[in-house]
Amino acid sequence: MTSFDFQFYTISAPEIDGRCTLHRGECPMLPAREKRLFLGSFVSAQAASQYVMTQNHYWHLTECVFCMSKKTAPEGVRFLK
Repeated sequence: MTSFDFQFYTISAPEIDGRCTLHRGECPMLPAREKRLFLGSFVSAQAASQYVMTQNHYWHLTECVFCMSKKTAPEGVRFLK
């Protein structure tokens, strides 16, 4: 893991409509351990999203409004949009 890699998680099973929220590893809003899925370490939220889309094309990722906001994200995090 490089200094610009961040750990990303989501819920282990998406909501009925296929939506799931992308969280950074240190987010206080992470689902409980038994209900979350470690996606991996990525340089950006976009890279994590692309990985999910290649593995589970029916999931629709949204960014956590708490940990992925530009005010709370550490320097170096790049966003989906």
